[in-house]
Amino acid sequence: MKKSHSELLQGLVSAGLRERYGKELEPKQINANTTICSIAPVKMLLEMKQIEEAGFIDYYLMAFWIFNIQARAAGIEVWARGAVSSSVVCYCLGLTEVDPIKYGLHSARFVNEDLPKFQFDIDASRFDEFMKKAEEILAENAEDYDIPAIRECLFKDLKPASYLSMKKERPLPADLEDEFARYALYFPQTMDLFTAYVNRYPKCDFIIYQEQMFDILREVFHVGGIKANHIRLSIQRGDTEQIEAYKQEVFEASDLSTETKEKVWQRLTSNPKAFLKAHAVSQVLASYKFDMGEGFIKEWKEIREYNEGLAGVRNADGRWGFIDKSGRLVIPYQWKKVLWFSEGLAGVQDDNEKWGFIDMTGKVALPFVWSNVQWFKNGRVRVQTVLGGAWHDIDGEGACV
Repeated sequence: MKKSHSELLQGLVSAGLRERYGKELEPKQINANTTICSIAPVKMLLEMKQIEEAGFIDYYLMAFWIFNIQARAAGIEVWARGAVSSSVVCYCLGLTEVDPIKYGLHSARFVNEDLPKFQFDIDASRFDEFMKKAEEILAENAEDYDIPAIRECLFKDLKPASYLSMKKERPLPADLEDEFARYALYFPQTMDLFTAYVNRYPKCDFIIYQEQMFDILREVFHVGGIKANHIRLSIQRGDTEQIEAYKQEVFEASDLSTETKEKVWQRLTSNPKAFLKAHAVSQVLASYKFDMGEGFIKEWKEIREYNEGLAGVRNADGRWGFIDKSGRLVIPYQWKKVLWFSEGLAGVQDDNEKWGFIDMTGKVALPFVWSNVQWFKNGRVRVQTVLGGAWHDIDGEGACV
């Protein structure tokens, strides 16, 4: 008898559960009165229930065939990023190498009533080959699956990634949690929190991750995954009216004192830009599995704001370069000081303490002749020939305007 798609997915996930967790699935006797069971099967069943109720079975099945079986058979490297790594089902299907239970990730960030957002990096040198094979699989299954819908879901956020062709396989360090947090806070909107994290860790009284928001909502206010995700979205969007409505709702359902509830709620909303830990974990772990370029995380002693996809970073020698959002060094450490990129150019200072401008490849675009500069806006930038002297505007060619 031909199995239904639901039965097929259940069988694949169950087999993956045994492969991934093995002996961890066996109950452990702590003492005569206490037995601990693995949480993995529980999380898997809850996710499967939500996936089936939402009608997303086929999306997960085709993701398995394309991003795991097909890619693995062809030897094409694929790496999951974003919320994919939050899902036990995805881990059991081999769609991510990040164990969501080990790293404290939450499936509600990926498995919910919304269409799953599959985000994968594909080995750039074989991206076209991968897409061709994927289309062949879709064509072979056209009678049994809604192929246009699956194609839209699975191929919406794929990126060719050159780092996947460079295996590295370094051993994982003991301070991984620090690296996750640093990755999560290295953004313009949270740089002040990064400073607080460095100076006060581990006594930080603010949220770093979206997953911490889920923990608070579940453990303190007993809010389930789907509802917690709605509250998280409202906080991150700054929807003050909806936030207040949710606050009143969870406060009324809690027996804690008003003072305690206010204190916990303040921490819950302390960082509306809280980062997705699943993404931080997947990117940091990728840096140990693949060569993502010089200067990934560990060498950064200071960082400027990201703008136009690049951010200035300072190494231990006091030299500045620029990284992209994967943490890869794209402009080598060589400048004494840097500003951020604006309209494709960034002000940088050389060893003679003169400022000039470079483009996004690191090539000098305007010579080092100014004592101070600002940043480009509407095709012009303010510069100062002598410190303390008058400012004047120049265009992208260096001519006065």
